[in-house]
Amino acid sequence: MIRTQTGLSFSDTGLTTDNRAPNLSQVLCCGALEPWRGDQYSPRPPKSALKKSVDLIPDQKANLHRLWTVPRHCEMTLNRLFSNSRTGIFWLFESLGSALAISTKADRMDDFLQQQEKAPHQSADLRKITWNHLLFGSNRMKRTCTSLMLAGSLLAGGQAMAGDLLQWQNNSLTYLYGKDFQVNPRIQQTVTFEHADAWKYGDNFVFVDKIFYNGKEDSGVGSNTYYGEISPRLSFGKIFDQKLEFGPVKDVLLAMTYEFGEGDTESYLIGPGFDLAIPGFDYFQLNFYQRHTEGSRPGDNVWQITPVWSYTIPVGDSNILIDGFMDWVVDNDKNSKGTYHANLHFNPQIKYDLGKALNIGEKQLYVGVEYDYWSDKYGIKDSQYFKTDQSNTSFLVKFHF
Repeated sequence: MIRTQTGLSFSDTGLTTDNRAPNLSQVLCCGALEPWRGDQYSPRPPKSALKKSVDLIPDQKANLHRLWTVPRHCEMTLNRLFSNSRTGIFWLFESLGSALAISTKADRMDDFLQQQEKAPHQSADLRKITWNHLLFGSNRMKRTCTSLMLAGSLLAGGQAMAGDLLQWQNNSLTYLYGKDFQVNPRIQQTVTFEHADAWKYGDNFVFVDKIFYNGKEDSGVGSNTYYGEISPRLSFGKIFDQKLEFGPVKDVLLAMTYEFGEGDTESYLIGPGFDLAIPGFDYFQLNFYQRHTEGSRPGDNVWQITPVWSYTIPVGDSNILIDGFMDWVVDNDKNSKGTYHANLHFNPQIKYDLGKALNIGEKQLYVGVEYDYWSDKYGIKDSQYFKTDQSNTSFLVKFHF
């Protein structure tokens, strides 16, 4: 499959996500970590849910800044509030700011109380150190990431009420069947729902995988599990109404991702994103993320580089679409819970537009394969005793609606 990870293109739509497979307890025996589900940095659902690309209609790819010209349905009162004024946007930002302030204050107080319990009679110098930690500590960073992602989600949610904010959207269901997975059970089936959209100030990508293990249960989660990601991006070019173009760069964005799943899987990613104009490609994105794990597992504060792409090749009366992503984690991390190793996850899909060939609709029904290469899967170093280098191919069927 192709999320995902993370993001859409502004002037070219489409996205891909990665199929993250849940982690197993086998991970523990390698000193890798505890079973974390659905995270490239913490074992997550299998590659089968790698959804980072969405196939969009040509006029959507032509100009994402152009508003829809199709007639709209009658709007409710809230719709008029958002579409006829900026009150709704200001209200969303005000609500977000209040939530962030409350969240940060609560976080500081929790940490302070923990410090007080450990050292109720600490010196003035130690108190200064404590407050510096409260102001600049990792917990606050995580809360800030969450709030920023909440901002993108809240503003994107205004699309439902303010049609003029929405530029395009696409939904799809994908079925995958594959063998020769590593770490998790060898045979897997995955059903994935994906949503992608572009709006006035950025784009959003969401996917949820439901993964079924055939023949053998996963020791950590049983016969099935789930994993998902929410990936909003805010476009500086759109927000400031300025062209931020230089060289191959078409736009500069703030890219974010929230990863969730079964068990201890939550992670927050944030960093700069770039939309690139590369000849021949439908779209090409390059996102840089710093990962922040929820909890104490390894894999915190490591950098990930994620290119996402789509390329169309005309074939007879139809097309072949090659899209996908690559997650390259360039750092190692080690703590009392174990070691997280740098890893590389390459996940392209090759799909034939069967719907166009059968004259039942272009870019609606695809069949094809997904290749998944993942070195040191889940950040577990491959060894002769526990193999974590994964290379397999899955059959797929994808329907857009």
